[in-house]
Amino acid sequence: MAVYTINKIVEDTGLTRFMVLKHINGGILKCEKVSSGYEIDEDTYIEWKNNIPDVDNIEGQCEFSNYVEDAYINNNLSEDDYQEKSIKRNMYDIVKTIKVKKNSKLTFADFFSGAGGISCGFAAAGYRPIMFVDNFKEASQTYRNYFEKKGFSFSQKEDCLDITEDSTKKEVIKQLKKEHPYVICGGFPCQGFSLSGTSIATDKRNTLYQDMLEIVKEVKPEFIVMENVTGILSMLKGNVIRKILYDYNNIGYNITWKVLDSADYGVPQHRKRVIFIGNRIGEKNVFPKAFRDENSYMTVKEAIGRFEELDDDPLINHIMSKHSEDMKQRLINVKEGETLYENFNDSWKKCAADKPSCTIKENHGATNIHYKLPRVITPREMAALQSFPDDYIFSGPKTKQIKQIGNAVPPVLAQAIAYALKPRVKRIVEEKEKI
Repeated sequence: MAVYTINKIVEDTGLTRFMVLKHINGGILKCEKVSSGYEIDEDTYIEWKNNIPDVDNIEGQCEFSNYVEDAYINNNLSEDDYQEKSIKRNMYDIVKTIKVKKNSKLTFADFFSGAGGISCGFAAAGYRPIMFVDNFKEASQTYRNYFEKKGFSFSQKEDCLDITEDSTKKEVIKQLKKEHPYVICGGFPCQGFSLSGTSIATDKRNTLYQDMLEIVKEVKPEFIVMENVTGILSMLKGNVIRKILYDYNNIGYNITWKVLDSADYGVPQHRKRVIFIGNRIGEKNVFPKAFRDENSYMTVKEAIGRFEELDDDPLINHIMSKHSEDMKQRLINVKEGETLYENFNDSWKKCAADKPSCTIKENHGATNIHYKLPRVITPREMAALQSFPDDYIFSGPKTKQIKQIGNAVPPVLAQAIAYALKPRVKRIVEEKEKI
């Protein structure tokens, strides 16, 4: 039986690669993912080709299309919706050493935890992680290794947990009811909401927030914190975000969202993300105050300049790519702010040394170009631009390390959010202890 690739389908149908990928991401064209891309068997392809569905019609019938109440999307935050005092600290003072509070009563659980960017920030703010949930093997290994090395312990037996499975979901709920988390965090997968061009509302990854929702409904944490890409705001004319807010409101949570740029909070990187904060205690949600601006941003050189003279060192994830002499010369010739390849705006980019980096992404291994040296940056340098501490070691081969780092929430941004919530979480803990 013949096997079809995306290039072959493009040639046969006249559709653009962009459109074929939308059909694949939306689950409209079933395929098998292989190392070289995607493969579609002949029967599946012929059935799809004989009646190629209209993407817009399919999106219009999906579960995100029925919520049109503007009240769930309009966010007019006032100064009262930010913490009273901003946190003005140097990035390295914040995360160089996490002072472990093994007995801290400020407990939290981290869903879609990845390598632990959110947890790193919350732990640095004095919270205690009690569970991490992700099905990315190497990322979960990174998470457990780091936090156990810091003195935290976890009752869960498995590192890899897939909460789309009912049995896993039940076990997670059971464990979290034993040791109550006051905050549940969740950087739910964002590929389906991405602005990369081939995102589509019917992408199965878009409904993973509902698996977290089911657990939140049962466990009832006082606070929730969620993160996603800004593309979620415009998807289906705002109906995606309306549904998410509506669903959480339905189980008793007042949710507010805000687009935060990590650079405003001490991260040496411009990274705009939608942050959702919710509570079920009947109070306003509070966001962290920004304490950096264009005159005081952390710069790329401040973050990674100390690695310039360091040799290749896999033990700390400082793994250099091997470039030919011709490629080295081409990399040196790329001007700051420009990319090596015109068709790739988000990868092979050289950021200015005296400014924050552009958004750090996985980019399938095509990381940013070093501002001075004839090479792309290493995983260790990527991690520093994300504000991970230097002793945060990522498991797996280099490709897996890059994926973990590029997908993470910057710890310093997470710490700012954790500090904004802290007075209220502490009050709730104290009130419970008096009962």
